[in-house]
Amino acid sequence: MRIDLIKSSLLIALFLMFSISCSALDNDLPDDIDADVSETMKIDDKFEKTNRKIFQFNKGTDKIVIDPVTEAYKYVTFSQLARQSIDNALKNLYEPNHMINSIFYLNPAGFFRSGVRFLINSTVGLAGLFDVATKLGVKKYDIGFADVMAGRMCMKNGPYLMIPILGPSTVRNGSGLLVDKFLLDPFSFIFPFWGAAARFGIEILSTKDDMKPLMQQMTQDSIDPYVALRSYYYQSDYVKEFTTYDSSKK
Repeated sequence: MRIDLIKSSLLIALFLMFSISCSALDNDLPDDIDADVSETMKIDDKFEKTNRKIFQFNKGTDKIVIDPVTEAYKYVTFSQLARQSIDNALKNLYEPNHMINSIFYLNPAGFFRSGVRFLINSTVGLAGLFDVATKLGVKKYDIGFADVMAGRMCMKNGPYLMIPILGPSTVRNGSGLLVDKFLLDPFSFIFPFWGAAARFGIEILSTKDDMKPLMQQMTQDSIDPYVALRSYYYQSDYVKEFTTYDSSKK
């Protein structure tokens, strides 16, 4: 009960923060704001010394822990189809989170589509095991709280961060991830802690497995894999300054 009370209090604080939005600062922003600014964005790595240590820690953890656990997970799930179904079900549980973030972003279309996707996939898609909504043409609005902070709260990326286990991020994106996973996710109020932890753990295994070929290539082809990964992250869609959220690009 105390944890739920803390979460509720933090949610109220978020709503108060949201009242100070970019709409109040429009006169200070250029007219040609666009999300695709990452290629020319200056990398702020003021914590490089610490980030490099965490990067080495993550490499060791991946080799000693993550890779063996991932292989065991693949063995238990038998096939790629089974793993894809589990991944679909986990992603479906975040559709209510996308609905909440769409409200923050003042995006009624995102709220409606995420709700329709959740309804379709939770019923016809057998609890989300099958992404029926996408096959029916209902595109996913994968909007996170980091998008809200960028587009509605005028919060810049902040310094580059290497997060233990999870990998590259920025101060804003890392904060947005915490909000999404532990505050704006309705199921975090329903599931016991071990259930939420297990779900997050499977997501980490899936992401790490998808990134493994890229990491291996960076290790083999780059003189400094840390710099290569950092550059890759800043050239991705995850890093932007201010943006008008366009879900069709997701």
